[in-house]
Amino acid sequence: MNVRYRVELSQAERDELTAMLGGGKCAARKLKRAQILLAADGGRRDEEIARTVSVSLSTVYRTKRRFVEGNLERALSEEPRPGAERKLTGKEEALLVATACAKPPAGRKRWTLTLLANAMVKLTDHASLSGETGRRRLAENDLKPWRRDRRDGTVNLFVTFDPHRGWRNVKATERRAAVDYAHCMRELVDVHYPEAACIRVVQDNLSIHTAGALYQAFAPAEARRILRRLEFHCTPNHASWLNMVECEISVLQRQCLGRRIDDPKKLRNEIAAWQRQRNKAQDRIKWMFTTDKARAKLRRAYPAVVKESKSL
Repeated sequence: MNVRYRVELSQAERDELTAMLGGGKCAARKLKRAQILLAADGGRRDEEIARTVSVSLSTVYRTKRRFVEGNLERALSEEPRPGAERKLTGKEEALLVATACAKPPAGRKRWTLTLLANAMVKLTDHASLSGETGRRRLAENDLKPWRRDRRDGTVNLFVTFDPHRGWRNVKATERRAAVDYAHCMRELVDVHYPEAACIRVVQDNLSIHTAGALYQAFAPAEARRILRRLEFHCTPNHASWLNMVECEISVLQRQCLGRRIDDPKKLRNEIAAWQRQRNKAQDRIKWMFTTDKARAKLRRAYPAVVKESKSL
């Protein structure tokens, strides 16, 4: 089928293609077309060209046809592609821009592509919408609402995360003291897990994370009642990232708290809204750091297991 498309280059065209291949500043596909034309001009067969240049036979045929029917520029350039029809109409694009410029949902510090796509599904008749569609339309209007706001604030948080249930509880306090920690432990025992016989608490080595904090806040009998149902496990020193709560706090910071919130009431409302959304979705953490990996990476923090020698 390629017999009628015979490539015969002039000396000026050969020099131009040779210079293009030697410069290395053109797109890869354009350089491949130049190689195809030079090889075809040298009398090489299509199968050999396709194998040498690492392209399909149809690409060789199409490049030769465009040269013969047109010129060198047409053979080297891309043909215009029709592309798919835009999924959003003009009114829907205007609605997307207006939504991106409005305040984000409660509990979120900024719009993300996923949030915008879900919002557009609710506001339009589309059954689904990809985040990439929204990103392209917003980029045309020079809008990037998902960019991070650098105005980060400081807040004292007590975060509880249950990896089995995909449940978390965030409590914002005005200070970070032993008494606040003690009240969180009592809330954990009496409110969140009233039926549990033993609650294993994994925490880092903060100075207030001790059993003594409960004796500072409550009477001895009350402190003992709470402590009987708690079993504490502390992460090794300088390895608090082994606690899954660290991951959850990072998500909370990125999605909700990475902005200026100067009203304590609004802060608690935003955290509560974020918490409801996360708990409803039952988002979990896929923990890949096993005990064996921890013992290998943190050999200094973990005690070595000494095997007892048997006496004869």
